[in-house]
Amino acid sequence: MYELFFNYSNDILLITDNKGDVLDVNNSFFRVFGYPPKQVLSKNIKYFLHPDDVCSTSTAISGLSPEADVIHFEHRHISFDGKYVRLSNTAYLDVGTGNIFIVSIQMTEEKITAVDPKVEITKLVKNIAHEINNPLGIISGYTELIKAQYEKDTKINEKLDVILNATERITDIIQSLKAIYCSDNILEK
Repeated sequence: MYELFFNYSNDILLITDNKGDVLDVNNSFFRVFGYPPKQVLSKNIKYFLHPDDVCSTSTAISGLSPEADVIHFEHRHISFDGKYVRLSNTAYLDVGTGNIFIVSIQMTEEKITAVDPKVEITKLVKNIAHEINNPLGIISGYTELIKAQYEKDTKINEKLDVILNATERITDIIQSLKAIYCSDNILEK
């Protein structure tokens, strides 16, 4: 399910390690910038930046820390055909892995001053929560029904408990995302 969300998002999604080496990008990245997949993974993010934006982007990203785990910045990204695309970015530091998750929105001249990254990340989290919680509820519900039908079969119930524990873990992750990005209760509970 994560892969569907990741690959079909209209926003450009990018994951780097703590050195800036690209670990993963979504389909929007390839659509907007036109790079062949083999030319993207393991390259440093600096490879894709306008030379004048390398320093400011590096400085912005170096500002990520456990205390400041979300930052917003803009830069120009070079496409495969050599054209530059202005992006508004929100970066998140996963303190557990040290990986950096970047959500980028292509900016038109009208959007350059109008985009509020906090609003955009809140919308993204809202969509994540909705798209994951709906099927998760179905999985949990059907698992409970099957469990009730086979309540005397301990082997089946053990396997069903694994499914229920996994759905609870995913639910907790979604709640954590909502707590981080939507503390003002923008998302429905």
